[in-house]
Amino acid sequence: MSYGDIKEQIKKIIGIDAMYLLPIPATVMAITGETCTVKIDSGLEIPEVRMKTFINNSDSKLLIVPKVGSRVHCLSLTGNLNDITLIQVDEPELIECKLNDLSFVLDGGDNKAKISNDSNDLLSILEDLSGIIKQLTVSTGVGPSGTPLPPTIASLNQWENEVKTLIK
Repeated sequence: MSYGDIKEQIKKIIGIDAMYLLPIPATVMAITGETCTVKIDSGLEIPEVRMKTFINNSDSKLLIVPKVGSRVHCLSLTGNLNDITLIQVDEPELIECKLNDLSFVLDGGDNKAKISNDSNDLLSILEDLSGIIKQLTVSTGVGPSGTPLPPTIASLNQWENEVKTLIK
């Protein structure tokens, strides 16, 4: 069976010309919002390559932002150069997943994560918890206790700093 025969069989099976369904290797030249400019190995630069996987009008998305200068693979589902999406990223800089009002961001630029929804974010909740513990008093036989002792406050401050190195 020749290459042409294989191509025709694939075309019959999936109903479209499979030639433009081949991944296009490229290098990322620039990032602009949720698109990037890539340079394919022949030297042609292609602007406005989509980086997010959800194309509909909802706020939900999976966005993978590659580092400038890194290698990627692109694909056009229509065969047009103005309809290209990243399908593989060698070196991600940022990954954002948003489903309805829940958002999760991994930021390689500052090595932090952010988890939030429309009304709260994880860092704020953890900071509130630390504040509550710092003001904690308990009942005793002679009345309420005082706030935690300085070693406890120092430990809580260290905990807060460690949380802030991981979560934004």
